[in-house]
Amino acid sequence: MARSIPALINPQMLVWARNEAGFTDEEVVEQLKRSVGELRAWESGEEKPTLRQAERLAKIYKKPYSVFTLSEPPKTTPLATEYRRLPNVTPGKESTELRFALRDLLYRRHVALELFEEIGELPEKFSLQAKLSEQTEELSRRIRKLLQITRENQFSWQNDSQAWKAWRNAVEAQGILVLLFSDVTHEEVRGVSLFHSVLPVIGINTKEIAASRPFTLMHEFIHIILANGNEEKPAIDERRTSAEWKKIEEFTERVAGGILMPEELLKQEHLIQTRMPSS
Repeated sequence: MARSIPALINPQMLVWARNEAGFTDEEVVEQLKRSVGELRAWESGEEKPTLRQAERLAKIYKKPYSVFTLSEPPKTTPLATEYRRLPNVTPGKESTELRFALRDLLYRRHVALELFEEIGELPEKFSLQAKLSEQTEELSRRIRKLLQITRENQFSWQNDSQAWKAWRNAVEAQGILVLLFSDVTHEEVRGVSLFHSVLPVIGINTKEIAASRPFTLMHEFIHIILANGNEEKPAIDERRTSAEWKKIEEFTERVAGGILMPEELLKQEHLIQTRMPSS
């Protein structure tokens, strides 16, 4: 029967594909409905999976079946060279879901660049920079002015969806690709930024509610311009202590808050004014 045909594959590639996907033996066999012993026999070359089983593995690992026939693993760049340091993620030990999401973001960036090339409108090198020595209030004002978000248009938005769309469009107008990703827990990652000199990427978790997305977007935007100002490095190269990194996160949060709702704008609101103490 066709389902019993042994797959002509390189067992070494089974191991590589599983590790690339970030799966343990137990996680794979749970989806495959086979035993750990069988999987290990396939990976050691003692036995061969059937063609159908190998195709199922390719689907689980989100790799083309042809990868299993390669003579040796391809040389790949660690994902942690692409993204900023994330508080709850250890470089090289990303969850399977996050690995898939990151690769999908990179793939969509690649497709976008190809489309830009086809229409003859390649994006310019991203040049906006920021320094940690800057005053957060001043940096917030500078970025808000750059994004061309005014009090009038901000308070014309009727709902959270309109606000999110406007902030997203403003960021993309600066040469950043803003994308959504799914299947990653909110606790692991709310947002992520991928550092590239041309068409950097901001990814927002779909589990982030519409009302919170603009803040996460601005937070990641600040990380990108800090990296562009040589204040940050990709996760794999970032050597700051947890305490030092916490200060970076606090800096980006203050700037992001100041962009979305600057203090002077709050003071203009009647409700705020009526609650301010008289001089």
